[in-house]
Amino acid sequence: MTRSTVSKGLKTLAEYELIKVFRFYKDGKLHNKYYLQDACWDSSKLKGALRQYTKKVAMCDACGKSLNRGEFGIGPDWAVHWGCGGFIIPFGSYQETLDHRVEQAKIERDTRYGDL
Repeated sequence: MTRSTVSKGLKTLAEYELIKVFRFYKDGKLHNKYYLQDACWDSSKLKGALRQYTKKVAMCDACGKSLNRGEFGIGPDWAVHWGCGGFIIPFGSYQETLDHRVEQAKIERDTRYGDL
């Protein structure tokens, strides 16, 4: 990629508030430091036109809210809503995907922590 392509991409990410840019001087030169924002992993916090690309894939059994993929995570036993802590009920075709993700998380947990 060219420098201008990367610059345009960073500008777009900042525009949609996916990153924050902190500018500072060091050794007489201007530098940038980039910070990922919560919207990168919690799609309920997406701004503007990006929201149109989210898809509702599940419902929370505790609060009844329809959720897109960024609004819940994999807990020790099942998927959990970030907002209220309720368990997730996947819609149709997402059931298989979620089963796979939960199984992978359990394998990773067992590999990492063993019989502690």
